[in-house]
Amino acid sequence: MIPAGNLGDTADIGYAMVYLASDQAKFVTGQAIVVDGGQILPKGPGLIPAQ
Repeated sequence: MIPAGNLGDTADIGYAMVYLASDQAKFVTGQAIVVDGGQILPKGPGLIPAQ
């Protein structure tokens, strides 16, 4: 299961591209922007520490 609840589409990649091309991203350098809806997050109980 994907944490975001759905698979995404090409528009989701486009939103990231628009952000990176905007003035708001002027200090973003050398980053790998992962647009996957949280699919790479680890799964299973106990992975998030109790508060």
